[in-house]
Amino acid sequence: LAFKLWRFEGLFLFNVICGALGVLLMIPLGRWLLNSRIAGIAASLLLMVNAGQIWISRSPFSEMLAQVLLLGGLWLLAVGMKRNFRGAFVLAALMFGLCFFVRIDSLLLLVPMALFAGRWVLTRRSAADRDGNRLGSNPAPFFIVLGGCALYSLLHTSVFAYPYFSNVLSTFRKS
Repeated sequence: LAFKLWRFEGLFLFNVICGALGVLLMIPLGRWLLNSRIAGIAASLLLMVNAGQIWISRSPFSEMLAQVLLLGGLWLLAVGMKRNFRGAFVLAALMFGLCFFVRIDSLLLLVPMALFAGRWVLTRRSAADRDGNRLGSNPAPFFIVLGGCALYSLLHTSVFAYPYFSNVLSTFRKS
């Protein structure tokens, strides 16, 4: 879309905007994860002066969009877990799901998400007993939407990008 609207300048400008948005997303992410606004600002400043962030922000690669989607998904997941807000869970899953479409290696995110799901399943029974049948955060909508996005991403990849998909599969078969 950026190329269609503004040609090559749009590709570079889109990544710069995504890079700035990624830096800005570190502030609320740090605040929600560490309960400290100063930690969020420090993380944002560290990302802002990172040479890799500056380099990739100036190049028309998909890493910046994947970074924004990943950081936004983590922030919304933190909001959903602390506030037990289903909308945040669904939006977080959609952001992670969109990340699957941006880069094929984003499917590696499914490994920590599966560990997170396993931890949630194993600890919800003890949390229910401890809190008097009050489960607290219920990320089930997150896992349902994330699973749907992952399946659709695999279907889309195998149908529309089959040569690339078969190349990746053959790489795994060789090793």
